[in-house]
Amino acid sequence: MNIAEGIGRWSVEAPDAPALIQGGRAISYRDFDDAVWRTAAAFRAEGVAPGHVIGLALPSSPLYLVAVYALARLGAVQVALPPSQPSAMRETLVRQFRVAAAVRAAGQPPESAVPSLAIDPSWLEASAAPVDRSVRAVDAAAGWRIVRSSGTTQAPKGVLFSHAMEAGWQSRVHSSLRAGGQSRFLHVIDMAFCYGLRLCMAALGQGATVVLPAPNIPIIELLARHRITHAATVPFHIQLQKPALTGPGPRCPALEELVVAGAVMPEALSALVRERLTPHLHVKYRRLAGASDPLSRNHRRRGARRRNRDRRR
Repeated sequence: MNIAEGIGRWSVEAPDAPALIQGGRAISYRDFDDAVWRTAAAFRAEGVAPGHVIGLALPSSPLYLVAVYALARLGAVQVALPPSQPSAMRETLVRQFRVAAAVRAAGQPPESAVPSLAIDPSWLEASAAPVDRSVRAVDAAAGWRIVRSSGTTQAPKGVLFSHAMEAGWQSRVHSSLRAGGQSRFLHVIDMAFCYGLRLCMAALGQGATVVLPAPNIPIIELLARHRITHAATVPFHIQLQKPALTGPGPRCPALEELVVAGAVMPEALSALVRERLTPHLHVKYRRLAGASDPLSRNHRRRGARRRNRDRRR
């Protein structure tokens, strides 16, 4: 099995259903799957083979997802090289994981340490040209992505996820999504982060439509405009929407599930979201009863360290 099989399935069962929407553009499952095949064939022609470690130096976009699925179909192993990170940090990752090449978009500066694999936006356009579907890696135990640990207790490490492990994780999320464009998932978290990418892929695996943010459009407007049924975000993003949470609610009656993860969500903000945005809020991180605010606790610790230094002087 291969994690790219999900979109292949929906390209047959619901070819005209929208897989991706960004701004005023919708990309059907048929066109998205064809783009993945074209990209896989192009990467293979450039020498990418099963087991090669390939960096993804792309911003979140439809092309990022095309590259993810194309590399998976090839049996290559991918690792994120976020363009937002300093070049020195990306080059450290290149050396650490022995990256053979990096996928970049047109106009992006190349990674100095490795060759570049360019990805052509025209591959996303509908075309009657034949598509080479001979690239099929099927080893479920083979690795598909290196995920970096958080580094909370020590230097970040790389964890290799196999196709089977990823399929198992995806089967446990988004169980309420409906296929054929009936459900719409709003992608907010950067695809360079494992959690953001996996949620997006899980939605595509269920045949839902993934809506990608458009520049300068607030999250709340996207939720309403596209009648989003499912979304996942972090407290920081919700906090930015707070000024718009006015008047009677809920503002997004179509929203069936809003998951907030990554950090503790203040109870007052949770109550405001349930009242003004949607009652279907699911918060993954909760503060234990009696626990102090972690920001205040860290502030007190820093103050204590300063006082101890002053005494020693």
